Amino acid sequence: MPGMAHAVEHLLFMGTKKRRNELKMRRKKNLRLCMELWTDSLSSSSILFS
Repeated sequence: MPGMAHAVEHLLFMGTKKRRNELKMRRKKNLRLCMELWTDSLSSSSILFS
């Protein structure tokens, strides 16, 4: 089945017209969570940058 992997890739990473906004919101939420965890870990670390 040529092209099947490419079609699956599009569905996983781009979604469909119906689900595209849902995927965008999920990615934004995940990015926001990662940034919060990263900044929390920086503020609680014992390394001082001067």
